[in-house]
Amino acid sequence: MDIHFNCPNCTQTLAVDREAVGTDVNCPTCGGGITIPQHAAEPPSLSQPKRLVDACPEPLATVHVKSLPEPVQVIVRDFEMSFGAMVTFILKWALALIAALLILAVAASIVAGILYALTMAGKMPTR
Repeated sequence: MDIHFNCPNCTQTLAVDREAVGTDVNCPTCGGGITIPQHAAEPPSLSQPKRLVDACPEPLATVHVKSLPEPVQVIVRDFEMSFGAMVTFILKWALALIAALLILAVAASIVAGILYALTMAGKMPTR
């Protein structure tokens, strides 16, 4: 079961597994050091209004804690990013996508060539 708490440095709402109580981690938003509290605030009830980003069911960041045998998942429900940083982020992902598509196209061409050679090997005319 997750516990919810706010980063004392940037007030980012975080959620971690109860097994990580007392562990020191870095906030995925501001990078500040956090000791996961024993008693965290209860998650907001359904009667309280929620912003759309607060209702995000999937985690946006995972913090790995070295002292635990398994990674501890921290769910970031909201973050601030400037317009310029967002544009840079999107451009980097677009460039990575182009490179990935080129690699996949080369791999598909190689596989298609091998399959064509295998299927045509028995159909070649002999003299």
